[in-house]
Amino acid sequence: MGHILTLQSVRNYSVIPELVDNFVYESVCAIYDLPRDVAQKLGLLACLSHPKAFTQYVKLYFMVSCDVWLVKVIR
Repeated sequence: MGHILTLQSVRNYSVIPELVDNFVYESVCAIYDLPRDVAQKLGLLACLSHPKAFTQYVKLYFMVSCDVWLVKVIR
């Protein structure tokens, strides 16, 4: 996600005037799942958990809020 937000910032501040829109395949943004109980069973701190559904939602939300276009296919 960091790379696309950096690229979007470059676009928003007109650093590269030719860059008009950024499109991201939504399915490429898949992330891993590490529920809190599993993290604790592995001896990790609970704060190191990474719940997939919530984290995925937040990640996509930030991209869309920065005017990144999420797409399923390009025709």
